[in-house]
Order: sequence, then structure tokens, then C-alpha cells
Amino acid sequence: LDFPDTKGKNTSLSHDVSEKLEAALVESGHTVVDRAKIDKVMTEHQFQQGDGALFDVSTLARLGKFVGANTVVYGKYLMIDERQLTISAKVISVESTRVVGSKSKDIPLTGDGTANRDWILNLLKSE
Repeated sequence: LDFPDTKGKNTSLSHDVSEKLEAALVESGHTVVDRAKIDKVMTEHQFQQGDGALFDVSTLARLGKFVGANTVVYGKYLMIDERQLTISAKVISVESTRVVGSKSKDIPLTGDGTANRDWILNLLKSE
């Protein structure tokens, strides 16, 4: 799922953050469900995200079960200025439907306005 801004809108940066988080998860040894599979399940089971609005925890856990995931990572971002954003991410256990992890981190943007991949990888590391 893309990371919308704090107003619930998906932007090009939403997709960029999501892709880099996915790459960081794979790089750190996690198995990630393909985006096409998630989109297909959302369509088949009529999951609604409504204009980029975030799902509630139980809906995300249900979606995770449909795609065979153990956990679901979701979040949002806030642009601080043209050089930095804050990413807030949560990890939901599909089995318990509880938030089992949460982290927020300031991430510098690269010269082309995309999120810095190395900093997103650091978002995954425990403090």
C-alpha cells in the first residue's frame, strides 16, 4: 500500500516511499507480497480505500490474511519542507489484529525530491 500524506492523499512521493520501504524490507530478509497481488485481492474482495484514506487496523489485518501475510506495514508521511519529510509507520499482526510496532523518523529527500532509501532502511532498524 502507498503511504499517503497526512491528509490521506496519495502523491508521487507516496508511491516512492512505499517502493523504497518494500525494497528495504526485502533487503533486510523479509518476504514481501507483490503489489499486483494486493491490488487484485482488494478488487476481488471489494476493499475500499477511498481517495487514499487509511484503512482501519482490522481491515488491514483482513487484507493481510487474504494475501497470506503475517504482518502488514502501513503509514503516512508529512512534508516538513522541500528537503525533509517525516514518515510514520506501523506494523500490524494479521493474527491478533494489533499494532505490534510503530516508528516515526525524519527522512531527508534527495536532490530530485524523492525519499532517501538508506534512511528508509534505518526506519526499519530498532532503536
